[in-house]
Amino acid sequence: MFYKLLLLTCFVLALGTAAAFTQTAADPFVPGEKKDEAPRGIQEALIKMRIDKEKKDFNEMLKRGDDVVKLAEKIDDSQTARTLTSEEKGKVSEIGKLVKKIREELGGDDDADKESLPPESTVDALKALKDSVNALSEELKKSSRFTVSAAAIDRTNEILRLVQYLRG
Repeated sequence: MFYKLLLLTCFVLALGTAAAFTQTAADPFVPGEKKDEAPRGIQEALIKMRIDKEKKDFNEMLKRGDDVVKLAEKIDDSQTARTLTSEEKGKVSEIGKLVKKIREELGGDDDADKESLPPESTVDALKALKDSVNALSEELKKSSRFTVSAAAIDRTNEILRLVQYLRG
């Protein structure tokens, strides 16, 4: 009787161990594959979708750079000492919004450490804004979706400081 009870206990323990092993281990017939992994076709589809999204986001960032250049070209900087019209202030605000989105996509943040001297006049600020916007657009065109351009991030911070000066 004692042997039967001992044999039954060993059998139950062996079944419990085997059940625990099959729950945590990979399939013994397919080496290298985990049980919870998605099938290979689904993994490849997810990777393709991620790549397509990254390409789309990068192209949108380039388009925002072109839009910023077009907005900056529409602002008249030919007059000497003057103030901005409400239409021009709206364009400057729109430039600020687009440049913030570009900076976020590049992975940059507000760079409060590099305080530059404010421009001497509105005309100087507008000229500096146009130059910086054109330089930003060129930097974006040079970069790829695989790189992070520190120069482009610095440009965005410079443009945002000019936008803040022009709004105020």
